[in-house]
Amino acid sequence: MDNAPSGKKIRRERLLRWSKGILTAAGALLLFLLLSVAVSFLYSFICLAQGISDPGEITGLVSKNALLLNLVVNVFVIMFLLLFSLTKQGNPVKRLRIYSINPAKIFGFILFGICLNVLFSLGFSLIPFPDTWIEAQNEAYESYYSNIFMAVISVGLATGVAEELLFRAAVISPLRSAFGRIPALIISSLVFSLFHTSIIAKIYSLILGILLGLFFLRYDSVVPPILIHASFNCTSFVLGILDNAKREFVIIICVISAIVIVRMFVWLYVRYPGFSDVLFDRGERLRPEDPEKQVIYDRIQELREGEEEVDRKELEELNEQWEDLRKNGKKRESIEPEDPRDEKDSPAEDVSPLQDMPPEDHGKETGSPSDAPEVPGDDGSNNNEEGENDDKTV
Repeated sequence: MDNAPSGKKIRRERLLRWSKGILTAAGALLLFLLLSVAVSFLYSFICLAQGISDPGEITGLVSKNALLLNLVVNVFVIMFLLLFSLTKQGNPVKRLRIYSINPAKIFGFILFGICLNVLFSLGFSLIPFPDTWIEAQNEAYESYYSNIFMAVISVGLATGVAEELLFRAAVISPLRSAFGRIPALIISSLVFSLFHTSIIAKIYSLILGILLGLFFLRYDSVVPPILIHASFNCTSFVLGILDNAKREFVIIICVISAIVIVRMFVWLYVRYPGFSDVLFDRGERLRPEDPEKQVIYDRIQELREGEEEVDRKELEELNEQWEDLRKNGKKRESIEPEDPRDEKDSPAEDVSPLQDMPPEDHGKETGSPSDAPEVPGDDGSNNNEEGENDDKTV
């Protein structure tokens, strides 16, 4: 009992952790704002150097070239985050969670983003929003339709990548270290919503931010939210063909989109990881909490490392065993590890290292530094409650 930390010390450590998480996330957001302002000022100076001094004319030129300026800002954000992660830790992939995913699911994430945009865009058109809200929404994105090709590159692709590296990898991670998964998800989604201009955009971006954060936390990778966000943005530029569609047709499209979204969510989120995800896990990031699933996982690693040709029949049997375990969750004594793992190397059943727990306890268990992305001012020593190491729990 004498060695137990005092209540004052615990409160001080908690306050330190909270402050560090908030400052790290705020630093990433401040970076985005400063780069946006800097690019706008730089363009204004270029206009002045060319003899354009009328403020109204400069503002018009900024609006006219919004796509180009947006592209420049996003490229700078991506470059800065990658370079800072490289100098801070030497591994941007690890710090920004740019881990690859099962290629078979790439199309699923793209389809999820497309249907989500269709549901939001057409569904919101059925809601009687105030005219001022609709006008503000149209004005905010009017310049984006001047050049569809440039809009796809700037708003669709570059914004999708930059905002996910920023709001998910660089904001959720430090907030998760400080407050836990759910508070980090809520705070990051609210901030993501506030960064959008019109009220309608704030509403759907809040929902979108929650979904993107869920996938980021589930996969421990920024790739799924990037695919969803990019496909979501790109879909906006082809929905104009449905502006004059009949209400009944719009409702049918919305219902179909909703069905696809639910189906994709079950496949991509609820049933993750599937057996195909285990096969693709060449980085050995998954760590099944079920001992029997761990046996299957270890056998797959042996087959991958072996020189002999993999027996397709054995893979099918392993797949069936995996699905049986997923469906009923019962232990099957027919699967016993030949070389059982030491207790300290295998997570206890029904306990996930990604669950919320006091950082001081988690740090003692893992002994590894946090992987949360940082911005200038963060020394990288914060204890990550749920994403400390590269191990991903099934």
